[in-house]
Amino acid sequence: MNIVWHQTSFPSSAAVTSKLSELPKLPIAVAILTPANPTPEITQALEQALMSASFAESFWLGQATTKITDFAAARNSLLAQVSEPWVMWLDGDEWLAQPDQAAQILGFALNHASSDEKLLGFTLNRRDWFHRQPLRYGEPAQVNLVRLHRTQAGEFYQAVHEVFQPKLPGFFMPLSLQLEHRSHQSLNHFFAKICDYAQLRARELSQAKTQRAKWQIILELLIWPPAKFGWNYFWLQGWRDGWRGFSYALMMSLHSALVRIFLWEELKLRH
Repeated sequence: MNIVWHQTSFPSSAAVTSKLSELPKLPIAVAILTPANPTPEITQALEQALMSASFAESFWLGQATTKITDFAAARNSLLAQVSEPWVMWLDGDEWLAQPDQAAQILGFALNHASSDEKLLGFTLNRRDWFHRQPLRYGEPAQVNLVRLHRTQAGEFYQAVHEVFQPKLPGFFMPLSLQLEHRSHQSLNHFFAKICDYAQLRARELSQAKTQRAKWQIILELLIWPPAKFGWNYFWLQGWRDGWRGFSYALMMSLHSALVRIFLWEELKLRH
């Protein structure tokens, strides 16, 4: 495992800390994943993430010793260590938009969950920022993630773009907290990231029990990338975000193509 989890404390150096640290604590462990070589922007966002989650009873930082190759395994490795009944996940480039309201909103949510054991967790809407502007249309506007759940309610699967899989019967509810996400500092950084993620996804698909035939990969390569661009840019109105929306739609289309190209290469190496 190339992730080391350790508990940390609320940042005492921040100017707003004194006000936020006085907020009531909730039985939540906030877990934040950080890359092996964080950029200055991610370091700044990490402190912002810690400050926005001042309501937590404990903080856990997951520091990568090398490049993360299995995000689901990284998250699952923490679940056995957490003693709090609830876990909230943040990435190193994410933070909560309403830190002064979070404790009240979450307190109400957990109080509601205490009367319904089938309520396993909550989803948060995530807003992407690209070149200092939020993306309000396209695929980024549709992202809702399970980021707060009962610690023993399930686990994550998929090496990349990991998904929370419940192991108990129940349901999830949307939470009125906005998650902010600033992960792409430039087009070069964006492209490098989708290449890494596409390789991880292709490797995972190549190890699946049911394999795609070569003709299926070719057909998907011809259909999915242009369909992905059209869905993002036209159907979801990504064009309304200007050149940023165009860039995002193009990159997501490239990601779709790269997954299939890398999958073809992985399967070719295995035969």
